[in-house]
Amino acid sequence: MVRPDKVKYMVRMAMFEKDHKNELEIASNYRKNDYVSMMRIVSFIVGSIVIMVIYTLAAVLYFYKMNSFHTRTIFIFFFSAIIFYIFFMFFHLRRASINAEKRYDRSMKLNKEWKKLTQDFEKMLDEEDKEEA
Repeated sequence: MVRPDKVKYMVRMAMFEKDHKNELEIASNYRKNDYVSMMRIVSFIVGSIVIMVIYTLAAVLYFYKMNSFHTRTIFIFFFSAIIFYIFFMFFHLRRASINAEKRYDRSMKLNKEWKKLTQDFEKMLDEEDKEEA
C-alpha cells in the first residue's frame, strides 16, 4: 500500500538531491584538503592564462601605438608584468582557497542534511515493515 507521507518524503528527497547534486558530489568524492588543492591548481592555471592574454594584448597595443622597441622599455614592461603576475597570483590563489573552503564546508553541511533525510526515510520504512509484520 502506498502511503502519502512516504511519497511526499520521497519527492522531498528527490528534489533535495536534484537541487544540490554538485554539492553532494563534492562532499562525497573529496576530502577538504584535496578539494582545496584541486581548486588552487585550477585557479593557478586559469589565472595564468588570463594574465598572459591580458598582458600580451597590452604589450601588442602599447608597442603598436608607441612604435617604440627600445630594450629598456621592453625590459621595464616585462619586469612590471612579472611583478604584477606575482601579486595577482598571490591574491587570486588566496581568494580561491577561501572560496573553495567555504564551498566544501557548505557541501558538508548539505551532505549531513542528506544523510539525515535518508536515515529518517529508512526509519519510516522500518516502521512500515513492523506494521506489516
